[in-house]
Amino acid sequence: MTDLTTEEAVNKPDVYMEGDVAIYRASALASCQNRLLMARLGYDGASPPEKMQQRFNAGHDHEPLILRHLEDHGTVVYDRQGTIDIPIGKKAVIRGHIDGLCAGSVYVTSINGRKLVEPEIIEVDGLVIVDAKAFAISTWQKWQNNYWRDFDYYAFQQLAYAIGYGAKGILMAVKNKNTDEHSFDYWEIDAMPITKADIVRKVMMIEKLAERGESALFESACSPVSYPCPYWQFHPDEGKVTIKDGDVEGDQGLDAIEVLVKERILLDAEAEDIQTRKSEIDDELRRLYGFKEASAKLGVATVTTYHSSYSAVDWGAIAADLKSDVETIKKLYSVSQKSEKLSIRVTPKKEK
Repeated sequence: MTDLTTEEAVNKPDVYMEGDVAIYRASALASCQNRLLMARLGYDGASPPEKMQQRFNAGHDHEPLILRHLEDHGTVVYDRQGTIDIPIGKKAVIRGHIDGLCAGSVYVTSINGRKLVEPEIIEVDGLVIVDAKAFAISTWQKWQNNYWRDFDYYAFQQLAYAIGYGAKGILMAVKNKNTDEHSFDYWEIDAMPITKADIVRKVMMIEKLAERGESALFESACSPVSYPCPYWQFHPDEGKVTIKDGDVEGDQGLDAIEVLVKERILLDAEAEDIQTRKSEIDDELRRLYGFKEASAKLGVATVTTYHSSYSAVDWGAIAADLKSDVETIKKLYSVSQKSEKLSIRVTPKKEK
């Protein structure tokens, strides 16, 4: 199960400090950049909604029943709630609590995403991480159809556990709470959709952003995987003021804004038509020029076709110099800045 129901999860955020070392909860590794960074910077987050916490607790109650079902089929589970600590550099550690371990004879219903016609006992020469999950019927079906593709947060968590124990595989012991069906899905480490490098990069990215402090917040979009986000009240949209009649300059209140916005919506529609026609004309001009760079002096204007040039950052060269990959380098060194000029966004009502 997720460690949301353990004492650590109740009292600690996704990232917390022990002296000068940042402790990252294994179950939170797939959370969005903003959520992890806010926790790393020490922001106080809200608790999960009561009903959601109740569901977490109910799921936790299923854990011993699921593991007992596994043991009834000859697989011994031990070291329950064992702890892993994985150092990442000198200033960060990934910490988590496993549901259990097994080794030797392992009862499985699928291997690396391939469903077996009948359950089998396989022999594994090494440790296997065991994780028990109790799903409602819709989530059960999603897991059966897509496995890790829809559950990357579990993939990060379980691979971290496997790294911490040096395990050879991961056994997801899953129960359908509605039908009492069980599946025991075994994954070799090499068959996992992520690698140790992905986990290390995620932690190092947050540590690098934390060095910049609050200026690094909300550079990327928030992820729905982090619902319910404990830091929702800090999201940029939460700080915007709702304008009322009394807040508007002048005597007409919101009516004055309404008049201008109606005109703006009409202009947007006209501008879209004009831009569409301009694009059609430009396409026809390119065709008439034979799609070559050329120039013609006409009675009304000189019309030139050309390839424009611009300065660009060679991210590939930077990544090679720093011995990293392009996406990681972009995340570490791209800076989002707020314009001093207020932008206007008009979202017309949809016609019923």
